[in-house]
Amino acid sequence: TINIEGVENNKTYNENIIPKLSVNPEEDTLTATLNGKDYNFDEISEEGDYELVIRAVGTNGLENTLVINFTIDKTAPIITVNGIADGKIYNTDVIPNVTVEEGAKILITLNGEEYNKAAIVDEGKYELIIKAIDDAGNETKVVYNFEIDKTAPEVTVNGVIDGVKYNTEVKPVITVSEDAELTMTLNDEVYNGEEIKSEGDYILKVVAKDKAGNITELELEFSIKFPSSSTENPTPKPN
Repeated sequence: TINIEGVENNKTYNENIIPKLSVNPEEDTLTATLNGKDYNFDEISEEGDYELVIRAVGTNGLENTLVINFTIDKTAPIITVNGIADGKIYNTDVIPNVTVEEGAKILITLNGEEYNKAAIVDEGKYELIIKAIDDAGNETKVVYNFEIDKTAPEVTVNGVIDGVKYNTEVKPVITVSEDAELTMTLNDEVYNGEEIKSEGDYILKVVAKDKAGNITELELEFSIKFPSSSTENPTPKPN
């Protein structure tokens, strides 16, 4: 009878293998091959598929053969994710496309709940965790943190009203409801919020773009004309 420890038939391992052999009766003659080559039961460390064949020949000439097929796989499964990037803010629905190599088991959670790969439509911050485990027990884990923001920034302009004619200097004060890139022009020239002191007709354009790419645009038209310092047909002064 051939007895072997340290390796089992049709099993996959993620570590080195050292088969340990015993035979009953001990007088039997043992020979072994590994993938067709003589084998002396050294440690097996390289990845691959193996066939271990052990033959025991008794003193009576009877032969007993044991065949064990096994695999060594130390490589963690590869996870491929498309349709999403870690740390990004989106202004649209998000549909992660997750694939793993054949044979690996996959577990996906979204904010701690099991996720079925459906479109993610609600605004908010998300943590997507993907784990893949192959038959050998090798594990890969990837984490994606992202945010969905479909709301355009709110722009407020104080100090000037669309359509109004002013008889004094004007100083627009522009504020944005969130961290956004703000671009302003006055009559198509770059404007930095300074006081407007000259007479004339003006068009103030404000564009705010947030990190998700949502855009708010405002356009205000106004004019400035200062009161005249002299009057027409002044009354003559007496001598």
